Amino acid sequence: ACHIYDLFTFLTDARVASCQAAAITPRTGTYQRNDNFTATFTFDDGSVATLVYTALGSTEYPKEQMEVFCDGAVYVLDDYKALRIVGSKAAGVETSLVDKGQAAEVIAFANAIRYGGEWPIPLWQQEQAMRMAFDVEDALRR
Repeated sequence: ACHIYDLFTFLTDARVASCQAAAITPRTGTYQRNDNFTATFTFDDGSVATLVYTALGSTEYPKEQMEVFCDGAVYVLDDYKALRIVGSKAAGVETSLVDKGQAAEVIAFANAIRYGGEWPIPLWQQEQAMRMAFDVEDALRR
């Protein structure tokens, strides 16, 4: 889930103030505690982000979805294939290809090393995403 923590950090551009996490424990013994959980983060700018991470759903449902509520608008990302926007004049996007930006990130990082300049993701954001992952794991062990 660390790529989602990275996305939360990018969208808020803020430091995490607190983390709460709870395991979802299905009746079968198929899953471990960190296979199904919720995690809620508050950020020092007042933002709140909640992740539901689960393997319990149907494979027919999109793998990843995100809803962002901000300044009277709603942005709905559907499996990195479509972005629907409500309450804004901005246009949505739809594609048949899944593009999470990983290839572009590797190229940007290589260019930063080769030619100098800023990293594509600031170090503090990388560190924060990892701290978020560790904080969730710690909370799920309790």
